[in-house]
Amino acid sequence: MTALPSLAQDHSRVSLLPGRMMEDGRYLAGVRIELAQGWKTYWRAPGSGGIPPQFDWNGSQNLVEVETKWPTPTVFETYGMRSIGYDRDVIFPVLLAPAHTNGPMELQLTLDYGVCSDICIPARATISGQVELSRDLTAPQLEAALSSRARIAAEHGITADCHLAPGEGVGVWQLSAEVHGHAERDAPIAVVEIPNPDLWVHDPQVTAGAPMILTAGMDWFGAGAFSASRDDIRITLLPEGERAIEIQGC
Repeated sequence: MTALPSLAQDHSRVSLLPGRMMEDGRYLAGVRIELAQGWKTYWRAPGSGGIPPQFDWNGSQNLVEVETKWPTPTVFETYGMRSIGYDRDVIFPVLLAPAHTNGPMELQLTLDYGVCSDICIPARATISGQVELSRDLTAPQLEAALSSRARIAAEHGITADCHLAPGEGVGVWQLSAEVHGHAERDAPIAVVEIPNPDLWVHDPQVTAGAPMILTAGMDWFGAGAFSASRDDIRITLLPEGERAIEIQGC
């Protein structure tokens, strides 16, 4: 890959990392954010006030689909607010599906993201590079980032049963979930994601036990009635010092 790193502000730098072909026909590459000392960036669900990374691959050639993998993040508590992200250089593994394998992929990425120290600011980087699909250039750092992605809960016998109910007030809802199969004694930090921009999900409260109980308030800002599919609800558990656990659907 011939990559053109791009400086974003004075606090971070973004670059593309070459990788290798996977058995499923996709190409593993990496998007790296290097951070200045004392700065951090954010996870896909950044918490209060954070800016999630947005990957725009428009303009790329021989590329039909991209799946981003998210390394397990760190939880920060600042001024009584919770944010979730990375306080050191981070590599986001990306699985790139080419239209055909008899030629290179020409990659064009615009990355919008946030960086934070005493202040939080938006950043943008635009980079490009060519991937030769026949070459294996994967790096240990990229493989390590891929290995730190969330564990799939179902593969570890962890499931969740959810219930949605109206709360007190207009547009207020309550999510409650019983999480079965999580044997840790301590209650982890949890994040609930529902793919609807008009729905704000508050930080869940988690009580350890068998089952573990999770509750989260939600505010609906959309027009008309609120609805959500249980299959679209994603719960991520962030046990301290361990890989995340991702529960898709409940």
